[in-house]
Amino acid sequence: MVKQKMRTVQEKPVKVEFRSIFTPLQGSSEPAGKPIQDHKKRNVQSCNTLTTVQRMKRSQSQVKSQEQGAAQVIPTLEKGILNVVREEHLESDTRRDMEKEYSEKCTNSPNYFVEVDFREHLNTAYPDIQEVVADSYKKVIITLLKSLQLGSNELLKLEFPFMKFPRPLNAVIESFRKIITTQIYTARTLWILLEKINSGAGELEFTKEEKENISPSITQQLKNVGATLYHTYDHNYSIFKLNGVENFPEPSRIKENSLFWIEEQLITQVQERFREQTEQRRNVLKYPQENYKLGVDTLVVTIKKKNLISDSDLASSIEELRKERSELMHNTASKYCKKEEGVWKTGDRHVTDIKEKYKDRDYNLLNRADFNTNFNEYLESKKKKEAQSQKHSGAFNTEESPEKKFKH
Repeated sequence: MVKQKMRTVQEKPVKVEFRSIFTPLQGSSEPAGKPIQDHKKRNVQSCNTLTTVQRMKRSQSQVKSQEQGAAQVIPTLEKGILNVVREEHLESDTRRDMEKEYSEKCTNSPNYFVEVDFREHLNTAYPDIQEVVADSYKKVIITLLKSLQLGSNELLKLEFPFMKFPRPLNAVIESFRKIITTQIYTARTLWILLEKINSGAGELEFTKEEKENISPSITQQLKNVGATLYHTYDHNYSIFKLNGVENFPEPSRIKENSLFWIEEQLITQVQERFREQTEQRRNVLKYPQENYKLGVDTLVVTIKKKNLISDSDLASSIEELRKERSELMHNTASKYCKKEEGVWKTGDRHVTDIKEKYKDRDYNLLNRADFNTNFNEYLESKKKKEAQSQKHSGAFNTEESPEKKFKH
């Protein structure tokens, strides 16, 4: 029997803080918003190999220890089975390569899939699959479109009190920052997914004709959304600077690292229309936000006309769509947990949905906080080893050569 290795800490809530609300995406030269944990007093094992019986005993032990107020067992990644791990997409996007390295060391498997990519892997590994598995591309598209609509409405509702106060209100600035960050990520994800479908993915949900409809009209509308979102950010960034707001990311970083599909020509067109509005002395304070909302609404209408989604699809709430996707994720993980191993990263709320509805699971379901604790300790351990290696290397290099010693 495999000896079970467990790691314990005193029971207390795990708190994850972020240094910045605006999390840099991959390719940014700025440091990422790094989760902060205290590991100085911990001596732990961050990977585990468990049998089904051991997993059940561990779960019972966790419940019992929590009831008794005893030391809490921190769940870890496991070998030889599928690990479904909760993540905050913006957080994990900044450190994908390191997460893959850590996951492979823990699971002895190179398999590491972000939310929608596990479906492509299964369709390739099992070409006879005749059902939608892992995630529904159509439901993801609908969710992203509804999120864009929600964000565009929230931007329009924001009141910037620049005329009444010498400085803008911090709450308004932070709301703008959060909304823009989410909209950038949402639009970027939609672009990537549409490119996948246009390249052949999503066979069981879209016909060949529907896939062909994605390009070029829909991608062009999405480029317009990118240009208007960039202009919204650029315009308000200028106002923030005039009113003394500091440490706000420059628009160039948005364009270079996030909205990679936007075109300079489209940005110029949006700026020219804005100047026309200004010359006509119209109320232009919210023009960029209004233009962005118009771009999002036009995108939704275009996608509906191309029969990728319908009005009935859009009638579903984001919560309903998410729970339907969570159920599909659970069913897929249950079916393939013994055939597939490694890590499948899913969104925060999906893991919560699964935990609430399905108490018995054959795969390993891991919270984001637990994963972050183990992951950060792995990084800390790696950092210390590298520092020691450099120290030894430096000591070796500074040692006098035999020739020098001889001369002395």
